[in-house]
Amino acid sequence: MTKSDAFIESKSLRESVIRHTEVLDKVKGLTMLPDDLHVTVQMAADYYEVGETAISSLIHDNRDELESDGLKSLKGDDFKKFVTSLKEEANIVSPKTRSLTIIPRRAILRMGMLLRDSEVAKQVRTYLLNLEESSPKRERVKAISKIPIGSLNNAVKIVSPFMDKLGLSPEVQALTVRTIYRAGGIELPFQIESPDKFKDTVQIARELGMYSKSDKPAFTAVSQLIKAQIEVLEGESETFMESRNGWQGPVEKYAPAVVEKVRQWLEDHGYPMQIKGSKKNYTVAYRREAVK
Repeated sequence: MTKSDAFIESKSLRESVIRHTEVLDKVKGLTMLPDDLHVTVQMAADYYEVGETAISSLIHDNRDELESDGLKSLKGDDFKKFVTSLKEEANIVSPKTRSLTIIPRRAILRMGMLLRDSEVAKQVRTYLLNLEESSPKRERVKAISKIPIGSLNNAVKIVSPFMDKLGLSPEVQALTVRTIYRAGGIELPFQIESPDKFKDTVQIARELGMYSKSDKPAFTAVSQLIKAQIEVLEGESETFMESRNGWQGPVEKYAPAVVEKVRQWLEDHGYPMQIKGSKKNYTVAYRREAVK
């Protein structure tokens, strides 16, 4: 067994790299359905250069994992709605077809980690192995530890007046200070529980299983949905000052009650694939583990 074949045996190893869907296009061009989010079983078979039966068997044996990535078997009204939403469905779905399995990019990538007898899948695993082995975890730790304490102190001095002007609560200000020092590898000796329950739109998108065409959390769609459809009461949102990858600034976060309101809105509207925004519509896909 080669080192890359470890992906076949280890679910935890698959989970550690499943976000790297960009590998698919590096190995080979991937043809998608007109929604630019899914492929069919036959399209997946064409990509991995195996028979359609091999993909169907793989789905049967690993359905839970693949469904957690968003794979769906559409029938009845769900099938009709999906086919109707495609602009070129006549060229893809036979008029005799009454069901359709749709496979998003994450599930396609997982197939590459599970298929044994596919040269394309072996290339996918090799790419993923190289990513895993070259992950600069140690380098990141070293870089963090080199941030001078004086620089962290200055960062706190800079953001403090802004936090005062924004009227942030003492708890949120303390959380902001803790975040800055944590970025420098320094853990302050206090905990703040309540504000940590607030989530930004990226975290909400992940929790609700909402992802964009590029397989990233659909945070813009979530933000637009909250602004247009959700009544956010006093105390259900809070502005936090955060530092991320060299950027510092205010981030709007929402209480668990808002997350539940968004979840309920999605359920009431049948988990729409299009979220209306102020200037454009946002296409989203939903992952099974979050849609319950």
